[in-house]
Amino acid sequence: MKNLTSFFSLIYWVCKITVIVLLYQLWVERAFAFSGAQPLVEVSEEESLKYITDTQKTALGLLGNKEFQFKRHITCSRLFTLSGEVSHYECADKTFSFIQPESTGPGGWNGYCGHVAISNATRMVCNRAINPLQTGAEDMTPGTRPDTNRNALNDLFARINSCPRGKWVTRGAISANSYINRLRSALYAGAANVSRDRGNRQRVSITPVPVLIASSIQSFHWVTLVDFIHNPADKYNCDAVMNTWGDQKIMTCENLVRYGRTPFFGFSFLSFVD
Repeated sequence: MKNLTSFFSLIYWVCKITVIVLLYQLWVERAFAFSGAQPLVEVSEEESLKYITDTQKTALGLLGNKEFQFKRHITCSRLFTLSGEVSHYECADKTFSFIQPESTGPGGWNGYCGHVAISNATRMVCNRAINPLQTGAEDMTPGTRPDTNRNALNDLFARINSCPRGKWVTRGAISANSYINRLRSALYAGAANVSRDRGNRQRVSITPVPVLIASSIQSFHWVTLVDFIHNPADKYNCDAVMNTWGDQKIMTCENLVRYGRTPFFGFSFLSFVD
């Protein structure tokens, strides 16, 4: 009788643990479904104009202009919302730029620019809008490391059916010239096929490139590179077009090299390859 009781006790605990595991899996699936398939709504042009001066978007843009030297600012005005919240903008070139959530931690030490770069890339490559706070990119550092963002992108791309086959890898460079050349390769010879409208009936196929830049040991930032523009006045003969803070920025390649040579990580960016 004692052995029989022990047997039923064992069955009871096995069933209980199984139920807990199944409930946990269900919770994870629903959490991911929420992050990856929220109702995406395009806001009318009239309503979009009301949000262009959104305090958070404007404040982050002004703060960024103090930390980094940009050549030109391009306002992205076609607004999309997720579950009623201001989410991201489509720029005139048909690429996307997400709003950066407010930083957390003491003094705002933990920023979400890396999460935004992940959301930008996923929206452009997979046509799926992911809340930056639900990208799964988490580590113990302020912001996120390159390998953290790489792993989060690979995890998302493996789960989202609309994403093309391929993998995200971390890249670096040993010199300024190789840095620009490797960025060009990642941008124009990557595994994605995103059409960017350059205007004047010119389009180019790109793979968005998350790039880490820094103006000091305290000012790291992730941007999403979407194109290069010819600039004969620049040492490297180009300007870089990048999406950040819900808008688009133009930066000379000389400044991109200067900011791209970051403390600790050196030249660092992510590339999507076959």
